Amino acid sequence: MVQTINIGIEGMTCAACAQRIEKVLNKDPNITEAVINLATETGQIAFDSSKLSEADIFAKIKSIGYQPVKAKADQEAIAKAIYRRDRIRLIVAIVLSVPLLATMLEHLPFLAGSHLTINPWVQLVLAGIVQFVIAAPFYLSAYRAIRGGIANMDVLVVLGTTVAYLVSVVNTFRFQFAHLHHPMLYFETSAILITFVLLGKHLEKRAKAQTTAAITSLVKLQPNEAIIIEGDVEKKVAIKDIRLDDVVKVLPGAKIPVDGVIIKGSTTVDESLLTGESLPIDREKRMQSLLGRLIKMAWY
Repeated sequence: MVQTINIGIEGMTCAACAQRIEKVLNKDPNITEAVINLATETGQIAFDSSKLSEADIFAKIKSIGYQPVKAKADQEAIAKAIYRRDRIRLIVAIVLSVPLLATMLEHLPFLAGSHLTINPWVQLVLAGIVQFVIAAPFYLSAYRAIRGGIANMDVLVVLGTTVAYLVSVVNTFRFQFAHLHHPMLYFETSAILITFVLLGKHLEKRAKAQTTAAITSLVKLQPNEAIIIEGDVEKKVAIKDIRLDDVVKVLPGAKIPVDGVIIKGSTTVDESLLTGESLPIDREKRMQSLLGRLIKMAWY
């Protein structure tokens, strides 16, 4: 028996993450189809419930490093906790990266020779905290991606910043023990790059949360039930049970439940949600024009 479940998935950072989850799930012969939506951080999975359970699907997703969430309330709570945690990480990264900006100011013409550069060992410590503590989730995500045979954005961030940091570490030791007079240090490059990536992710999550809230508000405007007419009988049905060519009765003042055309009567409709028009619009059945009927006759 084929069963379909909708779940939340936490921990996705880019489209490659969603593709990886889909790839792993769709490899299972007992899973009919798995569709992962990065924007809403949800997944719709159809599977053979006689051979596979929800717990098995959750275990598969967890095994590749992501957190499945069944209840929407739990998903929202986890998303809020992750948002707060990432905001703290961003603030700490900014605080640690700002002193490293001083190392770049010397290269400006009007500050040349000002010796604003801080001690290389201080740079090493500040950048090291950003690189290996603040950016630890990047390393984890990159490891999961490489283990799954793909390369996501975090792999590129980790490669670029790690190389810049390690080269700077080598030059710091050469400065201290090999009497290198002008060490080429790139600690600020790695730290500031990570900070900008964190800032971008933070803004993306905030925009995504606002968009999701707006979409949820729009969905709530749709009624849950509608009245359909079958012959001379009227009955209430759920919106999901309405089929093409069903005749739906809309009472005065009620919300229009589904898209369609007026086949009888007239009404006044509030179309501000779609058109922005603030005043209600009169709508009624449209009579086919003589020209339209002639064109239809000629066509057939």
